[in-house]
Amino acid sequence: MLSVCIVSLNSCNLLRDCLRSLAENTRAVYEVIITDNASTDGTQAMLEEEFPEVELIQNPQNEGYTRPMNQALQHGRGRFLVQLNPDTVILPGALDKLIAFLDENPQ
Repeated sequence: MLSVCIVSLNSCNLLRDCLRSLAENTRAVYEVIITDNASTDGTQAMLEEEFPEVELIQNPQNEGYTRPMNQALQHGRGRFLVQLNPDTVILPGALDKLIAFLDENPQ
């Protein structure tokens, strides 16, 4: 399993596009952990409505990037951990190819 970790702050629409591209272009089993830094643009509601399978960690204030990413990484249960920004769009098969490469090159 792959753990996809994302930190968000008022990136509702970008995050939606990111998660849609992930779902449409990844065959591997994965989980998504998002740490939200107290967004005020409806991010939390969008995630609950459109992506209920996502694990959401809500910070009461903006904690920057490193601490929230570490929060997400600590929740990851996957064999591989991937850090994404919310404006990332996954190309077809990109993460599947990455996993295959890592499996074939354990060093």
